[in-house]
Amino acid sequence: MTPSGFPLAQPLSFKKFLTLQEKRVVTTIRYTGGIGLRRYFLTSASILKKSNPDVLIEKVVLPNNKGFKNKSEDCVFEILVDGKPVLGRSRVREVGEGVWSVYFNRGDLEESIKKARRRRRPETLYKIGEEENEVGG
Repeated sequence: MTPSGFPLAQPLSFKKFLTLQEKRVVTTIRYTGGIGLRRYFLTSASILKKSNPDVLIEKVVLPNNKGFKNKSEDCVFEILVDGKPVLGRSRVREVGEGVWSVYFNRGDLEESIKKARRRRRPETLYKIGEEENEVGG
């Protein structure tokens, strides 16, 4: 018992830890390194973690090919949820010299994370929207 009167929790076994990790949704953010896309990774990762703390974020930095002709075509910034692309190359543009613009729809990203959760944990119920108001008097 703790000083506040609550019983102590049982220690987490390694088997239970692995089971919990298998149920987490893996989100991979891939981007081309060395051209200023790291800040977009950091912003995207922080947005994802704030709204979905159970999501596991993986970072993959792709090598920068110095010999490409059109930078915007060979630049990569992709978000994959459980291996399925949500944000692709078409959403990344070069606005100016070394200045990039990355756009992704948070609604589409949230929806794909919800679908991935349902695939990984089909027996778990999720609250959708606000709580229903009770009618009575």
